[in-house]
Amino acid sequence: MAKFSTGLTWGLIAGATYGLLTVKKTGAQRIQSLTNYVADVTIATNDFQKSLGTFKTALHNLAHETQTTAVSAVDDIQKSMKTFNFQTEPRIKQIKAEVSDLTDVVQNVKPS
Repeated sequence: MAKFSTGLTWGLIAGATYGLLTVKKTGAQRIQSLTNYVADVTIATNDFQKSLGTFKTALHNLAHETQTTAVSAVDDIQKSMKTFNFQTEPRIKQIKAEVSDLTDVVQNVKPS
């Protein structure tokens, strides 16, 4: 691993030296390009941090809204289920009685 690190370091030094010697910019132009690049990266970083803060706020709001909405939705669903069960209970009893009567009739039918 040490040989790799050493080779990587020498490769970076050689590449940087070659790049500096073959570039067609003056020292002042290189400094200005680097200054512009750093300024652009700084602006992009600040924009990203602002967007990240907005995203965190939106995520917090979504979690809060989901929790409050979920509680009321579950309550509404439970009330609807109780009402449904109350309304259908007599019908279900009647259907069970009819099925029982039909089962008795079928069992009492003698084959001919």
